[in-house]
Amino acid sequence: MKRADGNAFATARRRACMERPDERFVAVAEQLGSRTQRQVISHRGGAALRWEEAIALWRTDAAFTLFFTAVLAACPFDSFYFECPPLAAASAADPFEFVLVQAHGFARADPSDFAEHIGRSGVGAVTFANLGGDPKLAPGAARAAYGHLAAFCRAAPESQRVAVWQAVGEALHGMLGGAAASAPPVWLSTEGSGVPWLHVRLDSRPKYYHHRKYAR
Repeated sequence: MKRADGNAFATARRRACMERPDERFVAVAEQLGSRTQRQVISHRGGAALRWEEAIALWRTDAAFTLFFTAVLAACPFDSFYFECPPLAAASAADPFEFVLVQAHGFARADPSDFAEHIGRSGVGAVTFANLGGDPKLAPGAARAAYGHLAAFCRAAPESQRVAVWQAVGEALHGMLGGAAASAPPVWLSTEGSGVPWLHVRLDSRPKYYHHRKYAR
C-alpha cells in the first residue's frame, strides 16, 4: 500500500483552510484522544446547526457545502474515516456533529470495484446499492484524487464536491423525509479500507464504525 506524500497533504490542507469561507457558519473541533476529532458546525453567533438544516443545505446551498468540505480538508490527519451518529426522523433536530478518525494505509486509489457505476453518464455523483441493499454514493468520474474522503475534499473540483454532497443530502431527505418517528436509524459514514475508492455509506447498521459512541 502506498500513501501520498505528507507535504502534499499539508499544502492541500493549508489551501483548503483559506478557500471558500462562509461567514454564516463556524466549525469547532474537539480532540477526543490522539486519533479522533469531533466537529460541530454552528450558525455564527448562534445555535448549533441541526441535522435537518445540514441536509437541506447539502441539497441546495453550494456555499455551505464548500465550507463543509473545507472543514474536512483542514483536518490534521492525512486520511480519516468520517462517521456520524445514528440519524432518524426523530433525531433530525439534534445538533449536526460528526467525527474524523485518523486512518492509516489506504491503498492507491482504484475505482475498478465501482467501474460499472462510474463514468457512464458524466454526472457528478452516482448512487447504487451494496449487497445488503443499503445505498452508497460515489463521485461520477474517475480521478486519482478520489481514493478517500480527505483526498477528495482537498483536490476534487468544487463542482464535484458539491455534486457528491448534494446527492448525500437528497438520499438522506428521501430516507428520512417521510419516515415515521419510530423508523430505524441510518448511519452516514465513509470507511474505504476494503475498497480504495471514495464511497459514502448510508447503512442500516454501523458495520464498519470505529467511533464506539456512534456505533450504538
